[in-house]
Amino acid sequence: MPRYEYEVKKGPGEVSKGVMEAENQRAAVARLRDMGYFPIRVEEFTEKAERTPLREAMMRIRIKDRNVFLRQLANLTESGMMITRALRTLVDQTENPKMAKVVDQLREDVQKGSSLADAMERHPDIFPAMYCSLVRAGETGGMIEEVLWRICAFGEQEEELRGKVISAMVYPIFLMVVGSIAIFILISFVFPKFIGIFEDFNAQLPWPTLVVMGICDFMGKWWWAVIIVAVALIVMLVRYRRTEQGRMMFDRFLLKIPVVRTLIIKYEMAKFARTLGTLLDNGVPVLTSLKITAETMSNVLVRDNVAALH
Repeated sequence: MPRYEYEVKKGPGEVSKGVMEAENQRAAVARLRDMGYFPIRVEEFTEKAERTPLREAMMRIRIKDRNVFLRQLANLTESGMMITRALRTLVDQTENPKMAKVVDQLREDVQKGSSLADAMERHPDIFPAMYCSLVRAGETGGMIEEVLWRICAFGEQEEELRGKVISAMVYPIFLMVVGSIAIFILISFVFPKFIGIFEDFNAQLPWPTLVVMGICDFMGKWWWAVIIVAVALIVMLVRYRRTEQGRMMFDRFLLKIPVVRTLIIKYEMAKFARTLGTLLDNGVPVLTSLKITAETMSNVLVRDNVAALH
């Protein structure tokens, strides 16, 4: 039976930690509630490796880290804890050191008089404009706890949707990479050994065979140069992809590939419907909702089409 690590509160007392066995996460939460505790964090227990400065520097903030933070914040605020105190508690409970620094910065900004939405806007790479708008609407309407729970639900749905897209793309990419490596090995190291056999025949070979023999002979002698040129081209394409024009061309190219086009459109439309519906459901004006929704689109062409609606 899997083990789950938990952090709970019971009244105004200190936070308690422990590990328990349960069939799944939901069963663990239900068991803790039956025991009279208020669950703050319930996660599958794993042995933690020792952290080093290099290990911490290489860590990045994932969508899962953000979702865990928002769920913990929703739990604490729902229990009646003040935002500043909740953030102070979460600084110590956040496992990712980079995320912990962001939470500590949020705490400092809120403690200085800034709203939570304004504090989150200072970290656009972690908290999208949609999240900030929802939090601002929740602070204005006095329903910050409810809004945080809705953001948690949206974030978990987004993580699940992205996981499905990645899973659908892994197998084709794997086949393409393995196929390319196999072809490279055959052309560079296997086929060149047969060139001498064909030359000994002294026969008139068709031009397609001569072309293939020429390519194999070139690859057999200059395979290392081909690798260097290929790596350089990939680096240049990646850098060009980061520019606005490069991103536009790359996204347009993806939409011309039949299978990839269908996958991208389904992903973007699902994201559009969920984002717009969540914003409107929380009282964000229609025009503002469309603008924010457009900014969440991954494909530039889809983003421009959504932006043209407002």
